[in-house]
Amino acid sequence: MRTVLISNSERELTESFTMPIESIVLRELRIRLKAPFETSSEVTWDRRILLVEVGVDGFHGWGEITAAEDPFYNAETTETAWHITRDFIVPLVIGRSVDSAAEIASLLDPIRGHEMAQAGVENAVWDLEAQQKGVPLAKLLGGTRREIPCGVSIGIQPSISALLAKIHCELRAGYQRIKLKIKSGKDVEVVAAVRRQYPDIKLMVDGNSAYRLEDLEFLKAFDQDDLLMIEQPLAWDDIYQHSLLQTQLRLPHLPRRVHSQSFPRRSSDQARCMPNHQYQTGTSRRTYAGQASARPQCSALHSGLVWGNAGKWSGPGPQHCHVGAAGVHTARGCLGEPAVLG
Repeated sequence: MRTVLISNSERELTESFTMPIESIVLRELRIRLKAPFETSSEVTWDRRILLVEVGVDGFHGWGEITAAEDPFYNAETTETAWHITRDFIVPLVIGRSVDSAAEIASLLDPIRGHEMAQAGVENAVWDLEAQQKGVPLAKLLGGTRREIPCGVSIGIQPSISALLAKIHCELRAGYQRIKLKIKSGKDVEVVAAVRRQYPDIKLMVDGNSAYRLEDLEFLKAFDQDDLLMIEQPLAWDDIYQHSLLQTQLRLPHLPRRVHSQSFPRRSSDQARCMPNHQYQTGTSRRTYAGQASARPQCSALHSGLVWGNAGKWSGPGPQHCHVGAAGVHTARGCLGEPAVLG
């Protein structure tokens, strides 16, 4: 039986702990969304999510690998994340002892890219460290607030009236910032209608690379809508073109991710935009925080892999696999049932 130890008293953060990474479980969940989530590039009905469980000395920490099913958001996918985690991340981490989750990033230095896969494992170890030290994870990371004002991302809707109704629902639910997905034909007029209906809300838009620098005069129309920002209007990895756009717009805009080798070196004034979705591993390397597009209607455990210090991985399939010193144990199951650890 798996147990999670919860301490009612907080220990000093300076107290030293050692975390020998004893086991790593990788699970895939298939989730049907309550409603489709549409961006400028695709419509999503189903999600495949990878969850990571790391075991250390009776504690079990959890992390999520937020890669999408296809390479339309970034280069990582559910399949590549499974492969990279199984074949490269686990061998670098399993059996190692660390004093802090911050050391995981250095263990994974040989891996280039695949930041979401790396972050899923590292975040599980951060969860473990918080449990070991008996403190909330937010405090361990230096947080001081007891509440965080949250925003919500709303996909492209079939009509303006449907969008206004959706925004009304989300504001009543307590969300304090609204981000709208936009694309050609469902952008300026739609945003203007939202601003007329809700003149005081914190509002932003996300283009998901739907526009080009040649659309400058069109994009200037957003300046009149009092937006917090335009997210990723241009190519997803091109900070240079975004920096040129920034000089022409009053409101900020942010690319999701940039590669320094993909654009000429510029001054800091020319490159004032910084990535918004920062999903390199580690808090010092800007750990990615996944953003839920909708609440899951149902979830099922599709497949799983577990590594132990003396074990090897077994191929993916509709099962939960445990590999450790005692060998391989598999069992079918669904989310919510106790994991069979062998």
